[in-house]
Amino acid sequence: MRVNVKHSVGLSLLVLALMGCSQREADDALDGYTAQCSETGSTRNTMSTKLVGQSFSMDVALIDKKTGALATLTNDLLGQVTSVTADLTEATSQAACEDGTAAIADLNVGGVVRSVLNLTKNLTSKQTLSNLSVSQPHKQLYCRANILSTVGNLTRKCAAASFAARPANFVVEVVEPAGIKKVGGNMIVAAGEGGNTASAKASFTLKVKAVGLNNTVNALTGFTGSTLNLDLTNGAGLLKLAALNKPGSDASAGNLSVKGVLSPASFVFNNGEATAKLTYSEVGFLRLDQGALLDPLYAKSDADAGRCVANSTSNTPNAQGQIGCLVGSTLASLPIKFVPFKLRVASPVTKTVENAANTCNRFAYFGGELTTAFALQAVNSAGNVTRNYSKTSGLALFNAADYDNYNIPDATARNSLNQNVTIGFDKSTANNAITATDWVEGATNITLKHRSDRPLVPVLPTQLTLKASPTDGEIDTTGVPADNMSTAVEFRYGRVKLNNAYGSETMPLTYEVRADYFKDNAWTLNSDDSCSMVSADMFKVETPTDQPKNKITQCRSTLGVKNAGVFNGGVAQVNITPPGNGNNGWFYVTMKQDENAASNDEACVTGVGRIKAKVLNATPQFGRVNPEKALVSFGQYKSKMIYSGEQ
Repeated sequence: MRVNVKHSVGLSLLVLALMGCSQREADDALDGYTAQCSETGSTRNTMSTKLVGQSFSMDVALIDKKTGALATLTNDLLGQVTSVTADLTEATSQAACEDGTAAIADLNVGGVVRSVLNLTKNLTSKQTLSNLSVSQPHKQLYCRANILSTVGNLTRKCAAASFAARPANFVVEVVEPAGIKKVGGNMIVAAGEGGNTASAKASFTLKVKAVGLNNTVNALTGFTGSTLNLDLTNGAGLLKLAALNKPGSDASAGNLSVKGVLSPASFVFNNGEATAKLTYSEVGFLRLDQGALLDPLYAKSDADAGRCVANSTSNTPNAQGQIGCLVGSTLASLPIKFVPFKLRVASPVTKTVENAANTCNRFAYFGGELTTAFALQAVNSAGNVTRNYSKTSGLALFNAADYDNYNIPDATARNSLNQNVTIGFDKSTANNAITATDWVEGATNITLKHRSDRPLVPVLPTQLTLKASPTDGEIDTTGVPADNMSTAVEFRYGRVKLNNAYGSETMPLTYEVRADYFKDNAWTLNSDDSCSMVSADMFKVETPTDQPKNKITQCRSTLGVKNAGVFNGGVAQVNITPPGNGNNGWFYVTMKQDENAASNDEACVTGVGRIKAKVLNATPQFGRVNPEKALVSFGQYKSKMIYSGEQ
């Protein structure tokens, strides 16, 4: 605590000795007087609140207790006085000041405020001290006259009222820890981040310094032990959100639903600085405006006595020469944008979607297309939904249509034979469809269609859990575990089995298509499959024309499906129209590899161009690798059984 005094009045030492005076006589002569300090030129017996580093002046006087007027210096008084000096001291009361509280200079923290008063016989005892400045803050400064008698005894006379020398401002600095990133000039922080979480680097630190009027760099070391509470509520709170909306907005909350919680609850100052590692629980912008951080207690005694302007942080004296009672923060230039800690996958449902009405919930095929439906929530590190992440606030930036934003990692597991099975996912699905609802108070619903990879060789059924780490580009997913998009799903290595078929060239032919999967090191009918579908457009017909014995010509037979092509217990049925009399021969049926390949015999289609494959939710090729090929023959085996039903 340093107090410096500069004064323009010439100081001289007038020593008047009164020989033979006893100590008691000296004390008695001074009992009727006290000291008074007041603003220069003012008649009030008070000093108003001052700023550290502010130049000011004050009147110091001896007051006659009987009359309340300035004392007239007589021979009786002056004859017992060796010297009169004035100083400032911090004390809890006037009595404590007069009982011997040390002057500021004696606190071993700085310079002296002490001036020898030039007192003359028959003149009033008022002295103006000018160009004073206080270099450290003090809550209660008393002006004191120190009267030294001829016998060496010191009598202290203190003013009845104190005044505060407060810091001019709190300078708030946003300390940017390693790992925090900036987007568009804004510091990006994960909401609610901090503590012992994996990404504690994303919490942010505020450093607050108490500074004087002419010292905006170095902290006032005398401001120690003070505690400022933090609160986001406007009015009674000490910290307010000047704008939770976008930088530059004057709105208090904009379209945001809630104000979050800022932790910890307080700043504790040590040597003029307070540093706190903070977290905020919501999404939005925090811009600390002028006066966002307040200390209403430092100059409370002055505020109660009317020695400063109530509820004001102004450092500019008003018409009465008074400044504000509150110490306020300066503008923090860097707006802080809080984003969700993560986008959490919630309520996951994973299924194969060959048909909206017939879904496979018990299993999925390697290489097949899936629909993964789930809720997506924007949460803070405590797992609470950040409601301000919404469409209306403009803070929800997640692009649901971009498959890469889901960050779906490869799924890995070991099956019953301890085989290591890993699959990834192809975002280029046949449907390439992602649907989402609007973000409302931190939540949306996602329906994601994608295709899994298929191992190069058959593997046993494997329980795999799909995971994802969604991000909107601002949210850092580094080190944050992915969320389950599903419970464990049994993936099966499947195939479509097309058996050879034969019949009369004059009768419709129906034959079965099987859904098999690899189990116990062998192909087994997948009796759980009552959901996959086939359609005529999924088959390709090849009619050899260079075989002399093949009397079937192109376009003689067409393919169709029964029961909408839905598998029942792993079996679907395909209808083939009869080629007619004289069309003894054969053709091949295969499953298409290319969805854009011609359906049936391309030359048979007139007027509509190539027949494209239907864009289906999934195809029973179950991976589209080495599709089965079947031989369909008509009239090749002339037996009574075959012809018994012919007309």
